Amino acid sequence: MEHKGDKVGAVADLGFGPRAKDFAYTDDGITQAIKQLYVSYSPADWVTFTLGTWGTHVGYELLDPQLNRNYSMSYMFTNGPFSHTGLKAALTKGKHSFMLGVSNATDYRVPPADMINKKFFIAQYGLTAS
Repeated sequence: MEHKGDKVGAVADLGFGPRAKDFAYTDDGITQAIKQLYVSYSPADWVTFTLGTWGTHVGYELLDPQLNRNYSMSYMFTNGPFSHTGLKAALTKGKHSFMLGVSNATDYRVPPADMINKKFFIAQYGLTAS
């Protein structure tokens, strides 16, 4: 499910069955069904803030196999990362894009007790060829 307004949007992407359980190996119960669950806010056309759990920006394969150009779910993909839970900001300027954020440990929606106060910085840079 996805909804996008002028400035606010939300995504609830749920999965069930063995594949969903494999991707949510750090969670128990209903949290295993959450592939992505986030809200986004765009105060301007060049910046978007996202809060929640989203699919990782790391790697070359997507969580949904039908969206992969070459369906493989390779061994590299098997080990993740699959998702991040936290807050990120995506900025665009012409052909350039930047993403900066802070998140729980990779693939942890609810971190274990020994990692509850540990947060990690994430970042990405993109350049459009066209």
